[in-house]
Amino acid sequence: MTVFLDFRLKQIADYRCIDKWPDAETFERLLQRAEGLFIWITTVCDYIASRISPDQELEQLLDDTRHGQLPPEEKIDSLYAAIMAKCDWDDIHFTSGYATSMGLLVVQQTPLTIDSLGRLCPTKHTVQQILLPVGSLVTGLMDAEQPAQILHGSYRDYLIGRAREPQRIVPEVHHQLLALYCMEFAGAALGLSRMAECEYSENWNPDGAPPPTVPEFLEEIHWYAVNFWMVHLTEILHWDASMTGTVTNFLTNKLTHWIEFMVSKLTYQSLIPLHKWTQVSVIPSKSPRSAHQSFTRLLPLDLSRHPVSGSHR
Repeated sequence: MTVFLDFRLKQIADYRCIDKWPDAETFERLLQRAEGLFIWITTVCDYIASRISPDQELEQLLDDTRHGQLPPEEKIDSLYAAIMAKCDWDDIHFTSGYATSMGLLVVQQTPLTIDSLGRLCPTKHTVQQILLPVGSLVTGLMDAEQPAQILHGSYRDYLIGRAREPQRIVPEVHHQLLALYCMEFAGAALGLSRMAECEYSENWNPDGAPPPTVPEFLEEIHWYAVNFWMVHLTEILHWDASMTGTVTNFLTNKLTHWIEFMVSKLTYQSLIPLHKWTQVSVIPSKSPRSAHQSFTRLLPLDLSRHPVSGSHR
């Protein structure tokens, strides 16, 4: 850790043209504060490297984070809180954009590029613009080709379970948002496909995971939508009446088409999670119960139990 810290701080000092920094006292203070927690050191270095005056930011960060012997979780939480406190939480444009943009990163099922995230769930300001203040905690903001994702799982856990408002992220809210947008983009992808020419794939695998790479015939955003709309939908336990129209339309007009598309072009996904979801999701009093109950009737028999004629198992 000492070797890494010495190298990283010299690298930052050279880039920012800071002479004789850090001094021995600051270096030792930083090393002692880490208490052997490597992720703490790397997070600090990544953060100050993104600031105009890393020497001053380091001093401020050491003053703001909690002192003394702390459990690793509390120690890294204290660092995350100190970094996020630097954001302008009084700016309504930042706070509204932060909730949506960070929520996307928290619940996305596989990392997407900034461009795809912006198209999947558009906001007034770009995801990149909104998340730059916390750019040291996420990757892919400055590279259009690199997937954007939260840098470490502990930061995701902090945002979901231990952060205070307005930093806190409620996953179900963003699963709902992504479910709706995914169904729209999935419907568009199905409309672009030529199902009349489809032949069932030899790779019949009811329990298979989505393919790891995006096929050439699909844009990344459409590939994500057709693979993960059901994942996001089934994470919603408290039903919002505003979803009824979109979900009903997709299950009525697109679901059979989607099944054929997945079987012929990608990998079939079981509908069992969708059946279970219709039984456990909570209906608000203002939501038409008949519409909710109709979802179960809209679902076809699961193909993992009743394979399509002519398919390969």
